Amino acid sequence: MKINLIILFFSISIAICYSQESAGTSSSVATFDLELAAELEVIFELDQNARNERKKIIEKYGTKSKEMQANNKIIRVWDSLNLIEIKNVLDSRGWLGTDVIGEKGNLALFLVIQKADLSTQLQYLPLMREAVSSGKAENAALALLEDRVAIRQGKGQIYGSQMKKDPETDTYYVLPLTEPDKVNDRRAKMGLEPIEEYLKNWNLIWDVEQHKARIRGMKENQ
Repeated sequence: MKINLIILFFSISIAICYSQESAGTSSSVATFDLELAAELEVIFELDQNARNERKKIIEKYGTKSKEMQANNKIIRVWDSLNLIEIKNVLDSRGWLGTDVIGEKGNLALFLVIQKADLSTQLQYLPLMREAVSSGKAENAALALLEDRVAIRQGKGQIYGSQMKKDPETDTYYVLPLTEPDKVNDRRAKMGLEPIEEYLKNWNLIWDVEQHKARIRGMKENQ
């Protein structure tokens, strides 16, 4: 009799554990919004496709071609429409993580805000900071937005992500940095690679003294 009671006890315990595990799984699945994820994935694709087409047009026709002008108009239209949709999502549901809208959906939130006007970026920057703190957005994406906002406000960027092409040399250079000697310390705190590695994507070599000299020259010419 005692053996039967022990077997019954373990059977009930296993059943309870299985039930709790299943409930947890169901709850996790239920949080994923398939419809919204699909809508955001379309926005992601529209954003990227238009810009990928832009690269092809530049290579084939040049930056001042009529084909380029037409592509710019298409990009502006899609950016405006996409921003309306993204703002609706952020205002009603906050900055959602990949567990709710998937990787492309999550990336779409950042990509659209990154290209928005400054006032919109300033509006949603605190929300993105909170999202990074809670694991719903990536440090690298926040660094890009922080730098873009700083540059547009006429300040020095923080992480060195923003660059510009010099029309005279046809090469890129890093836009003004706040305390350039400490940029790698700030990047490390965000889990980012050293700026020397980052700039290899543009075939650039980081020279902090050269950067300081360039910025001094820019200020003198203002």
